[in-house]
Amino acid sequence: MRTFLKIIIFLLIFVLIAAVVLMFVSPTSMEFEESETMDAPPAMVFNIVNDFKKWEEWSPWMDMDPDAVNTYSVKTEGVGASWSWKGEEVGEGTQTLTESVPHEKINTKLVFDGWDGESMANWTFKKEGEKTKVTWNFKGSETPFIFSI
Repeated sequence: MRTFLKIIIFLLIFVLIAAVVLMFVSPTSMEFEESETMDAPPAMVFNIVNDFKKWEEWSPWMDMDPDAVNTYSVKTEGVGASWSWKGEEVGEGTQTLTESVPHEKINTKLVFDGWDGESMANWTFKKEGEKTKVTWNFKGSETPFIFSI
């Protein structure tokens, strides 16, 4: 029985040390980028992304937690527009549109409740023939340990 307890204690200590080491060597930020070519002109795609209220129609974030409560600022499109959400699955946060260059790019700032620092999500719209290549980039700082493993 003593040998079994020693093994269990050794394993617990090993797991604790491994977790501490991972916390120190894991990155504290994350970055994602995705691109998709849409069968629509840049102006049309830009206008759909530039208005937070229109995100209800297409955003995967909305599908993750259909019961989340979304609150919009009086201005829902262009620089200064913002929306906040609160839900079981998506947590709580706010996104604010910080830059909007018609048919070219959109930059937003995100603040997630419980995270230190700000995150950024940026969109670019590039005409490719009759289509538009949309690129979305997300950069988050001070990510919680669980997201950096």
